[in-house]
Amino acid sequence: MAITVYAAAYTVVTSISTVTLYLAYVIPIYLNGRNRRRGRGEYATRATAPWSLGGVGPVVNVIAILWVVVITVVFVLPPNEPVLWMLLLLALALAAYWRLSARHHFIGPAPSR
Repeated sequence: MAITVYAAAYTVVTSISTVTLYLAYVIPIYLNGRNRRRGRGEYATRATAPWSLGGVGPVVNVIAILWVVVITVVFVLPPNEPVLWMLLLLALALAAYWRLSARHHFIGPAPSR
């Protein structure tokens, strides 16, 4: 927290937090749509979902994905260019962690019965 006292660091931390929060919400939306189109893997249907938007659901999903793309680009453009490099560094660190450790221990979700 102390590093955010510096004004430039504060905007970088805020931008990274915002972008990663949006990505955390949009990744399941994207994966659900992808798996549904492929017809394999796990995905929610109108019958299995807790609630549904009906016929407008796919449109809302596409709008949500496009919004995250736009907001991500906006937050990494100058003067927030350090956000781009920090996000790339974070992605590289997470990929290295997955490759070296987590994939060997992650079991995955329990199969549905």
